[in-house]
Amino acid sequence: MLISNTIQVMELLANRPNWLDSIEKETHACFFYTTEEEFLAIAGPYLQTGLEKGGQERLLWILPPNYSFARGKEALETQWGSSVEAHLRRRRLILMPWDRWYGLEVSIQELLKRARQLLDETLSAGFQSLKILTHSPHRSSSYWKDFFLYEEAFPKRFGRRPVVSLCAYSLIDCPAQAVSSVALNHSFCLIHRGSEWEWLENKPVKSSSLTL
Repeated sequence: MLISNTIQVMELLANRPNWLDSIEKETHACFFYTTEEEFLAIAGPYLQTGLEKGGQERLLWILPPNYSFARGKEALETQWGSSVEAHLRRRRLILMPWDRWYGLEVSIQELLKRARQLLDETLSAGFQSLKILTHSPHRSSSYWKDFFLYEEAFPKRFGRRPVVSLCAYSLIDCPAQAVSSVALNHSFCLIHRGSEWEWLENKPVKSSSLTL
């Protein structure tokens, strides 16, 4: 049922919605969602645009905390078919379990270093840019404060590099008092309200302290 519903939502967004054109031009953005269908309705088109660039862009999907590698691969195969395996073999597409990227007690500087090393490797491999889809922690995680700090530091470190990052925040998991601050710390964000996606834009990017 989930896959069927997701395909229906994806078809509604198939004609390259305006937010995709905008996120291509920005470094750091986010979206808020409630259901898995909503998550995949944004994640799928975002990643798909990277594949439409004729091999110029490498994709890194840091999976949601509750996703295994197999589950992420299956979600993409539902949309892209058997081509997913070929993209994985060529490392044009990298699926990274959440714990493998963020780990336990990984410092913010180490995370930034990890992202820089992958970007350098991506450019050395002949790609022109790196496109990242990442995800916030699970609601029970003790990592929220550090994750917010990492998200705030990311655009300062990579603002002039050929990397685009979109971070997914589950409204079920994200602390309610932090939602507005998260939005203000990104160049723009999408949030699902009723049956519509609302686009919130910040120009220039503002910095807002996050309190938990």
